[in-house]
Amino acid sequence: MSDYDTFFSQLEEVILKKKEHVEKTIIIKLKENLGIFQTYFQNIYNILIRKALLQEDPYKDDDKITEITVPSAAPIIESGIQEDMSQRISHFHTQIEFLNTYYQLNLDSMTIKEVKKISELMKYINWLNISPASTNPPTRFIGEALQKIKMGSDKVSTQIVIDSCHQIERNIKEIYNYLEDLVILLREIYKYEVRKYVLPNIETDLELLSGNPEGAVKAIKSIFKNYLSDKGFYPDLIREILEEDFSPKMEAMHNALLARLKVKEKKPQTEKKIKDYKPLLLQGLRLLASSGFHIKDCIAKLNDNHTAYESRKMSLGRKIIRWFKKLFKGKEESHSYDIEYFDVSTSATKMERIDYTAFIEDLEKKVRFYSAVLNKASSTYNKLESATEEKLYEYLNRNLATLHIIHRRLIGLNDFFKSEIPKERRYKVRTINLELNAVKNSIVKANKKKHEYVSAKEEIEQLKRLGIKLDGN
Repeated sequence: MSDYDTFFSQLEEVILKKKEHVEKTIIIKLKENLGIFQTYFQNIYNILIRKALLQEDPYKDDDKITEITVPSAAPIIESGIQEDMSQRISHFHTQIEFLNTYYQLNLDSMTIKEVKKISELMKYINWLNISPASTNPPTRFIGEALQKIKMGSDKVSTQIVIDSCHQIERNIKEIYNYLEDLVILLREIYKYEVRKYVLPNIETDLELLSGNPEGAVKAIKSIFKNYLSDKGFYPDLIREILEEDFSPKMEAMHNALLARLKVKEKKPQTEKKIKDYKPLLLQGLRLLASSGFHIKDCIAKLNDNHTAYESRKMSLGRKIIRWFKKLFKGKEESHSYDIEYFDVSTSATKMERIDYTAFIEDLEKKVRFYSAVLNKASSTYNKLESATEEKLYEYLNRNLATLHIIHRRLIGLNDFFKSEIPKERRYKVRTINLELNAVKNSIVKANKKKHEYVSAKEEIEQLKRLGIKLDGN
């Protein structure tokens, strides 16, 4: 076996191990961080919509996204800035949702071009320097909008915006690093594939062409598509291959390449420090609380549907009686609806009667509570922060169960109004499908934090059983 064959065999082995390592570490962490980014950006986006600093895009749901695209960052004339920028930020928002929900984040399907596109998307707004003075139009627009919120009297929204921006600033640095690591590895995988599939089929003696790199690049390009048609042609990476494989420093460069790609094995630890897992539980509660924005939107839409349903055949006299009851009793009369839901435990469809007025009142209380959880300056958050791990876990569990029931009932009411309001008035029905998906995402993400906590505690118990000393015990 020649020296080059030995190098290529070693390269193949380290690439395979590196891919496996990256899939289990960097890819998982990147997905986690992108999910966290989406949660905190959603907080900011919802407040900007609610404060009318952004306009909601009515055609947003009509877009069929199949690939990552970056919105325009070109300057906008002042007269149309809110409308145009609202569309751009809505496009950005949709792309982040697509990236977290549908995009396949794995080394076998991603290309260098796609990862660079994701990097461009994440840098569309400069979260590390949000300022009204930014030269980047989207960053400047967001900076101006956030400044208006901070100068306003809504302290809860201000605190949520400040906290979300702070979390994104920390989170986005991790994302940039992981994407950079992926590009570095994908470049080496690309070079490995060129060596494996293209170079053996070059008729020209590349060693003779090494003194003429451009001639060698042209020779490789002429047959490149025959073997790697799904890959872009990168002349700079072809030049790197020529330098590494045919220069006088070949051996040193090969050794350096193998060393860079080698996965560093961690030494087994015989002593582990006990970690404070309270932040994990608090994060779970805050992810759960982020559903409050969407529940608030659900309340507004369901109330419109409730009004449309109740007034479908109501006489003028009946409307006057209802108005007097509300005036003197101080609240709406009670209304109950029978809704259907699927019971997972029995795999059967069941019926549930919901007192609509009481349910909406409970939802409004829950929204106020969630707002307090998201506000780090609130007494509610301070109480949670000072609670024990056991209490926080119990609290997270209880709130997850409650939100599951809320989500189920919201689905039932959504379906009820869609089917029961007469056809001639059905154009007035406001669906809450987007909000239901957002609430479901909050449940999934909070549940993930709960399982991370449980797994970590189980690991500690296992280490104790194995006799491994834990620092602090």
